[in-house]
Amino acid sequence: DSAAPRWTVVVDGPCRLELLDAAGARLAERLDSSMGDVVLSAPRILRHAVAFRRFPAIPAIVLLMLASLLTLTWLESRPGAPTVACFIAAEAVLALILVRCWRLLSRRFHRTSLANRLSQFEAHLHEVNPDPRPCERGAGRAVSATELFSLFDFFQACIKDRTMYYVEPNIVRPLCARHRLSYAEMVGPRRVRWF
Repeated sequence: DSAAPRWTVVVDGPCRLELLDAAGARLAERLDSSMGDVVLSAPRILRHAVAFRRFPAIPAIVLLMLASLLTLTWLESRPGAPTVACFIAAEAVLALILVRCWRLLSRRFHRTSLANRLSQFEAHLHEVNPDPRPCERGAGRAVSATELFSLFDFFQACIKDRTMYYVEPNIVRPLCARHRLSYAEMVGPRRVRWF
């Protein structure tokens, strides 16, 4: 049973989507999302897909079709060549294999700018505190304002105007997950002077 959509999404810049109500009006309240997926339709995927770095998918498909037609014409001119049906079947199997390989490779080698920044900042944390260790909760497990500003400055391009509802699950938690420590323990805990 298909219910009417409750939301509409419009592109609001190269890195931002805006959530609207079903009628297309702006929402009165602010809603932030820390995680989620965008699912594109098949025509949009073909339009925006990039095959090999900067080579768009639609021209690649056109070139593949032209190469197929040339090969098919060449095969038909040769006596005793495989039938057209065999050629089409082989080409379909090859296309499926290529699409599958491309998807696997693009998933494996595509890293978001956030993932790259997390790796760089994790290396920075390792320089600042090469041997992070757990410590007791309380006044001895604080983070200095300088360390917080350093985190914000480094990830400002990703954080933009988002709240800690974005920062904690997308930045702080991944930075601390491998060591299973708090952020204060990762940067080296400080003793709090006032609270």
